[in-house]
Parts: sequence; C-alpha cells; structure tokens
Amino acid sequence: MWDRALTQDEILENMRDDEGRSGSDQFGRPGKAPSSAGLVAYWRFDEGAGYSVRDETGGGNDLLMSGAARWEVVPWLALCGDGWVQGLEECDDGNARGGDGCGADCLVEDGWECTGREASRCRR
Repeated sequence: MWDRALTQDEILENMRDDEGRSGSDQFGRPGKAPSSAGLVAYWRFDEGAGYSVRDETGGGNDLLMSGAARWEVVPWLALCGDGWVQGLEECDDGNARGGDGCGADCLVEDGWECTGREASRCRR
C-alpha cells in the first residue's frame, strides 16, 4: 500500500520486482524493499500457515484474517503487450498489435514462430 496512486509504469515495475525480474532481489526474496519511500504497508502473504499476515515495513499494519486461509502460490494475471510471457500467453512482443507474428491476444499467429521468452521475437 502506497501513500499515493502509482503510475502504470510503476505498477509494472513493482510486478517485475515481485517476480524477481528487475534485479531488486532483497536477501533472496524478490519484491520491493520494505523501506521504499512512500510504502505505507507491504504484505507478502507468504506466511504459509496461520491467520496473521505481517506488514514487512515494520509500520505495525499487520493483518488478522477472520477465517482459515488456503496458502498457495499463484501466477500474475497476464498483461498482453507488456513484454513478459505469463499465464496463458504463447508470446508477448511488447505490443498489443497483430500482424507481426504475436497477435493482439498474445497468441502466435498462423504461419509464424515466436520465442516464448521476454520479449518474444517472431519470424515466418
């Protein structure tokens, strides 16, 4: 939770940080540094058991769940056009346009081959 609204670029950067893709790995744990300026509360939801969720900032904004949690790791929802292959995407070339091999739905277009890596490169 931040003390202001974030831009789309900041949100995407934070998503990459959470996945360990931007080099901000904190002591072997990807994500934002809990001491980041403007960060009011930060819950990783990685406790794995119990009813408490720690606020990593040390600000005391711990959460207490009213019911039992089912702790499981889930992938981010894919954002087609962000240059990262996620979820059900077959490719992601950094744009949401078709006709270049990787379609607007991030599926490989007929007659094309694309790498599944970030950012995808396609060829006929």
